Amino acid sequence: MVLFNLAFRDAVALGIRTALLVFTFCLFICSCVAVDKLDFWENRTGVSLVTSLLGFIYYIPTVIPVVVRHLSPATALAGDLWMLLWWIIAVGVLGDRFGSDLSCNWAGRYKTGCQAGKAALAFAVLGFVTSLATVGIIGYFTLYQSYKTSGKSGVLQRGSLAPGAVFLNGNEAPPATTDTADVEAGAGASSGQEDAADHKDVDSQPTARSPPASHHSQDLAAK
Repeated sequence: MVLFNLAFRDAVALGIRTALLVFTFCLFICSCVAVDKLDFWENRTGVSLVTSLLGFIYYIPTVIPVVVRHLSPATALAGDLWMLLWWIIAVGVLGDRFGSDLSCNWAGRYKTGCQAGKAALAFAVLGFVTSLATVGIIGYFTLYQSYKTSGKSGVLQRGSLAPGAVFLNGNEAPPATTDTADVEAGAGASSGQEDAADHKDVDSQPTARSPPASHHSQDLAAK
């Protein structure tokens, strides 16, 4: 059952990253077409092109196990928040120019560019929704659980993420409070043993006043 849950979790994480990569690739293609056909709107479609390039830079490493081992829950959340910001910018910029009020009733390359811009807007919306869901999943199932289990050290612990950098791999560090309690308990037990040994040594040795008390008793007995 545990292996099934781990396999399902990894499949979900890789599925999310695959979807984001697909949306990023489609946004890249549509943005390139729109920039080429609509040169007078290149500042608009150029923003979506930058978003897609940043998406490649971030999303591709998250599916490479060697790279994921160097990421922490805090790093993963920061990266996805950064990409969420760019998805929002892309949706806003493309929506302002290629919204529903634009009919693309043009001819030639302008019509092709307009249709590519509308397609880019659709993929930007899909990327935004998926990215928002990813941030929520990482925030609760990864960052919050790491902090709840191991405190600040768990949030910054590298190598605790599963493939896809969405969920934990189950090898996060144990709670710091447990280690502290064990150390304190061991110190208390050791201190108790030392105190008991000291009392035993003191009781087994005669005191300095014992001999005088003994002589005084003999004198009274002689009288």
